[in-house]
Amino acid sequence: MDIAKKIDKLINYSPKRKHLFSTMVTESEEEGATIKLLCPTYTTCHTAAPESVLDQYQQIMDTMQEINESTTDEYGLKAGSVLSTLEKFETLFGLRLSKRLFSAAEISKALQGKDMNRHSYSPEELYREK
Repeated sequence: MDIAKKIDKLINYSPKRKHLFSTMVTESEEEGATIKLLCPTYTTCHTAAPESVLDQYQQIMDTMQEINESTTDEYGLKAGSVLSTLEKFETLFGLRLSKRLFSAAEISKALQGKDMNRHSYSPEELYREK
């Protein structure tokens, strides 16, 4: 989850880097790709962050490579660090595992939907002893 947070901060917190990422996505012919925010308080949004990283893994790596090569400031160093982390098997495995684990929490999100049928028992029927 830490790598998803670092990617989010590097790309989404700078219009210049966000434009660079959009350019990389456009070149790969994927429409509407974005890095999803990682919400620290709600587990139901933990699935979207690793899923967006996995869906755009190559574009993120290309973006980090470009940032690392084109800038000499702290963000270039951070991008190089993220790039080296993304190149490891453990990172890809961890992202896939976290997506599967947190997708179980999506069930609670579905149960809160407007189209869920409410049970038709009255309170008296629920507490009536048989």
